Amino acid sequence: MEYYLNGTRIKEPGGMAGFYLEKQYSNFFEGFVRRSIGHARVQGVGNISFDEPLAVLLLDNARKQSILDEDVIFEMRDKGQVVSRANIDFATFSKNKNVRQVGVIDKLGDILEIQVAEEISILPFRKIRIPATTLASRVSWKIDADGSFAIIEKRNQSQYINHNIPFKLDSKETLANGSVYSITSDSSILYSNTTSQQKSVEIECFISFFAQTNTPTTCISALYLADKNGLLVRKIADVVYDIDSEMKEFTGGVSQKLQINPDCSILLKMESTNSVDSHTFKYKTESYFRLSDDDVSDSEVWCLSAYDAMSALLTKIDSNLTLTPSSKAFLEASGLYFTNGFNLRGFKKPISTSLQVIFNDLKVLTNATLNLLETNQVSVEGYKKNSATTFIKDIYSIEYQPDMGSIYNEIKVGYKNFESSSASGNLEKNSLLTYHTKVKRGRAGLELICNSIASSKSIESIRRIRFDQQITPSSDISTDGKLFVISAKAGVATIKGDQLNGNLLPETILFGHQEKWSHLAPLTLTNSTSSYYDSRIGENTKPTQGAEYNGDVAIIAANITTREFSQLSKCIIFHDGPNEIIARVTNASHRPFRRESGYNTIITAKVQQS
Repeated sequence: MEYYLNGTRIKEPGGMAGFYLEKQYSNFFEGFVRRSIGHARVQGVGNISFDEPLAVLLLDNARKQSILDEDVIFEMRDKGQVVSRANIDFATFSKNKNVRQVGVIDKLGDILEIQVAEEISILPFRKIRIPATTLASRVSWKIDADGSFAIIEKRNQSQYINHNIPFKLDSKETLANGSVYSITSDSSILYSNTTSQQKSVEIECFISFFAQTNTPTTCISALYLADKNGLLVRKIADVVYDIDSEMKEFTGGVSQKLQINPDCSILLKMESTNSVDSHTFKYKTESYFRLSDDDVSDSEVWCLSAYDAMSALLTKIDSNLTLTPSSKAFLEASGLYFTNGFNLRGFKKPISTSLQVIFNDLKVLTNATLNLLETNQVSVEGYKKNSATTFIKDIYSIEYQPDMGSIYNEIKVGYKNFESSSASGNLEKNSLLTYHTKVKRGRAGLELICNSIASSKSIESIRRIRFDQQITPSSDISTDGKLFVISAKAGVATIKGDQLNGNLLPETILFGHQEKWSHLAPLTLTNSTSSYYDSRIGENTKPTQGAEYNGDVAIIAANITTREFSQLSKCIIFHDGPNEIIARVTNASHRPFRRESGYNTIITAKVQQS
């Protein structure tokens, strides 16, 4: 073994017999952020000692430059290959005549974990197009009938036919700006523009009915525009029917776009051109009236790609931290973009966030892991990527124990924030679900919760504010600083199932992490923050494939070389009798110079496949 200080070869320091290397697993990053740094126990002090004049000179000179200079690198090399690299920790420096004692630390690993929550502002420089969706404002009516028909009839009473089509409200959402539709209890008004601006609406109406009159007459189903006092202003559209004493079936429909002024309403009436003594109308339940005011343009939004955000955040923490090329490919393939409310409503403004927030959301949405490599590069890849494995062959002993930290009683999956200002915001699919596992005694919980907002309704509602001419950059909008995540491909936001981010549903997230809960299946849906899922409470969920993790950890005592330990991957393969087992490393410790116990390495790993 060769030893170096800042690239200068030195003699072996004292205390190396007590020196050991570690692979320290980060629960947050779900990878190895602390590298194979060295530790020692020398005469009861956690330092290694240098008495060679050259090494002493190098350390003293470095300390003169900066009392706590952590840029002095201590390396161990095996035939020229670096097997351990660490920073001299001058906070532990001590000297006694010609001897210098110091500890070692992983500076970048420390910085990465300490500054993970530090917020920075990043000016977005990419644009994606968000298509307009109709999820934020729609109203529909159906025939008010107990059975197959709604019947309106008059007998022995000479009069003109003049009645409202007997619709009742079927579903209602709010206008794009959050204003609620005004609808009277007698169903005479089907829609009211309660905003201060003219609204462009799209109407689709279909009427199916049976009718007869005692004398022939012409009837008209007429769509009217009325003012705020209910007075008819003008007829928008009509359909004409010739009705006589024979009961016949009639149908009629209207589909068109309209401009509705403020405080104006839409009514739908059946009228005759002459009076009749008796008439019967039987409206069929397949009739409907639907309206949406979603005639809004698409828009472009300034944002940061997942790669942009991660790269900027890591560089801000330390200029030496860079992403590997494979990490860039993984992040770009995710199709995830981050923005805030300010940019959603059309103004290019910095996005304030932190590595903790962005990586948490990437971890939830893509099952990402983060590892800090010896080269000061950061590797971000999928949790399931097991392409690199290390075979452990010289095994002293194996012990299996239940992994109590992974025996969950409850799993929460989805989004911390989701509700829009609309009355139908509680129907948002990208909300929060709670599942319970088959474990009754366990108290641990798994949280797969995204901090950014992915709500289709919220994003669409905020995006539309840009079309309000009265809104300016200085307008105080409560969502301006909030972080949003948008899935996009080829520069266009993803629309699936008629909603933005339809590919980021809580269920999609759940199955993306199924190797973490498959051993606890079936899961039972027990709670939801969205009434969209209410009908599914109590529903059971099972993994789509066999369990990859059986809930055990293996504690392996083995003998491996220091070079092999430095190359230890996140997944290992070993034999236990006739069984070949694949396991995921969560911790490892290696002592290069002492083997009195019969082994020099302890590895703890989650058993994934046997």
